[in-house]
Amino acid sequence: MQRINRAFGTGVALLLVASLLIACGGKEERKAKYLERGKAYLAEKNYEKARIEFKNVLQIDPKSAEGFLYLGKVEEKNQNWSRAFGSYKKAIELDTDLIEPRISLAKVYLAQAGALRAREDKEGEANAMGLAQEQIKEIQTRDPENLEGLTLDATIRVSDGDTDEAIEQLERILQKDPGLQSAAVLLASLYDQNGRVDDAETVLVKAAQTNTDPVTLQVTLAQLYVKHKKNNLAEELLRTVISNNPSELSYWVSLASFLAQTDQPDKAEKVLREAIAADPEDSQRYLLFSEFLAKRRGNQVAIDELKRAIQQNPGLTDLEFTLARLY
Repeated sequence: MQRINRAFGTGVALLLVASLLIACGGKEERKAKYLERGKAYLAEKNYEKARIEFKNVLQIDPKSAEGFLYLGKVEEKNQNWSRAFGSYKKAIELDTDLIEPRISLAKVYLAQAGALRAREDKEGEANAMGLAQEQIKEIQTRDPENLEGLTLDATIRVSDGDTDEAIEQLERILQKDPGLQSAAVLLASLYDQNGRVDDAETVLVKAAQTNTDPVTLQVTLAQLYVKHKKNNLAEELLRTVISNNPSELSYWVSLASFLAQTDQPDKAEKVLREAIAADPEDSQRYLLFSEFLAKRRGNQVAIDELKRAIQQNPGLTDLEFTLARLY
């Protein structure tokens, strides 16, 4: 009888262990599935769905450093800086060897330092710069050849006045990876400051051709063209950016602003009309267009245009408030 009881007890224990292993396996499979789906949505720039998937990862495993890393990327894309910052810090707490969140944190600290410098807050700037250097040191300790880390180091060199050394370092980085956005933008800026405009253009053109997501490089190149009065090239490039990213209102606005500033108001108006046609359910596009018309053609023209838009789009209640403001 005792042998039967022992056998029964052993069998129950084995069943419990097996069930726990199956449960753990199921959790890991679901976590991996959520993570991959989140990455796919992030690549598609569907940030809302990506956030949901990464939060699902963290519900299953609240100590997933990778989950916090990718959630931080989503928040950064949505310009939720404090949330991105918190997610990156949490990722590092959970896995001190991760490089990516350290790169992102260093960039945040450098941006803070720049903002504080503009406000002439020397103490705050020094503190932010120190935090950035701390992250850069950790990156270089773990991966001395990391190109993003070396680019951040070059940024520190620029702030310390070692511009020539920074340029040499960035040139070496871009020989290894011509499409590295951060290095290309910084080197082009330094070339431009030194009067090497053609070199700045070459760096950005090559980087944009090499990078799989060149929009920031293209916009930076367009800004370089505008600065140096190469207006035809600037317009052509901004139109290319829009054709590849029609859902991004900011690019339509950039082109319309450029055309307005270069005394081409009719073309600017046409661009804003095209922006509305590209997404007629986005109320922000009508609001910007009405503001443009009010400034360029007078309030009554803007009011008439907005009335037509309200009749055609009764569900866009924001337009009523704008009409009231125009009245």
